[in-house]
Amino acid sequence: MVNESICEIDAETEDALTKLIMDCPELSELEAILSRFNIFHVLKAARHEIRHSNMLAWLMTPSENHSLSDTFIRRWLMQVVYEAEHNLEVLSDLPSPIEIDALEIEFVEVARETNNIDLLIVIHPKNRDEWVICIENKVNATQRKNQLNDYRSYVEKRYTSAEHLLFIFLTKNDEEPEDRKFISSKYTVIEKVLKSCLEEKTDIIGPEPKFLIQQYLELLSEDFMDDNRASYLARQIYKSHKKAIDFILKNIDDPRSEASRIMEDVLATNQEELGIVLAPNHKGLVRFLPKAWDIPENSGGTAWGTNSRYLLCEVTFWTKNAELHITIGRAPDSWADKVWDRASMPPFKQEWKKRPTSFIKPYKSRSSFRVENLLDEEEEDIKSKFLAWISKELKRDKFLEAVEELKNMLNELDVEQR
Repeated sequence: MVNESICEIDAETEDALTKLIMDCPELSELEAILSRFNIFHVLKAARHEIRHSNMLAWLMTPSENHSLSDTFIRRWLMQVVYEAEHNLEVLSDLPSPIEIDALEIEFVEVARETNNIDLLIVIHPKNRDEWVICIENKVNATQRKNQLNDYRSYVEKRYTSAEHLLFIFLTKNDEEPEDRKFISSKYTVIEKVLKSCLEEKTDIIGPEPKFLIQQYLELLSEDFMDDNRASYLARQIYKSHKKAIDFILKNIDDPRSEASRIMEDVLATNQEELGIVLAPNHKGLVRFLPKAWDIPENSGGTAWGTNSRYLLCEVTFWTKNAELHITIGRAPDSWADKVWDRASMPPFKQEWKKRPTSFIKPYKSRSSFRVENLLDEEEEDIKSKFLAWISKELKRDKFLEAVEELKNMLNELDVEQR
């Protein structure tokens, strides 16, 4: 493990830490709650909209093996419509909860990612035109500009004969839909209705689907509800042991900071062997440049401090996997334009349709190791992994070609222009 040494602390802080671990029954209860097995946590599905949408698609399909039939989708729709805010423009187009309750449903089609729509549901009632429900699901992300409007336009054009078109903005938070035709609904409604359905149908639901539903309800209760037991305990613990917890938070290991420190040490120790010159660093970013770029033309910039480089390499830990970038920062426009044009051909790559104003990254290479898992290893093992990776990257034919191309372009920088 990384950074395991115990720092010196004052007597008051040590006493606060001792009380936290020795005299805090709430902490033991909280640990028991958080340590419970949950399949959705194991699959890292808690914060992924796609996996929530997949689970909801299963629950909303009456023919699936959950034995809920159409009870869940029917009651969820009733609750969503019932709780809809008073918006006459929307409410005038909505069926009433009574109408939904009395609806004779023959079958339901649930589609995922049709025209990028998270959930597109078509209910086929008996002797009536179809009902179409468009659901945009937001767990952590926020809506893009005109996203909801685009989805609504698609549905309205495709389902011209539908009796009802319902547009629902399902969110974990309190974000309001930009398109006023969308009804806002929260995951609290999902949890409330699903819990009621499980209690009512518990005798006929098989053990496997029952386990899955129970696990999902537990996930919703722990991660999506504001008034759950775990949240209450956490608040009580912090209130009673604020000094100790603040100290822990201040000194807790941060994977990006630790990874940056270790990579900086690796580069500093091996810079002659690697043929590099170090540059100013920042949290999560370790900078250097090949010696071929350590020339007068590559100076006088402002991107990384006074009289800094125009062109350098960055190892970034702000991505899921560590990456090596070649970065041009705030270079003269005419020269940056030339670099951008050259980036349209190998070994470079243009990531954007238009040239970025300040920072151009014409070269990227991704490592195989995940940043969030780095601190699970011993520091010496991490150093060995970093050195092996960066040594290999700096010897790649593509990288060497990029270095040579950009070196030649640096020679074109006009001193007066700078």
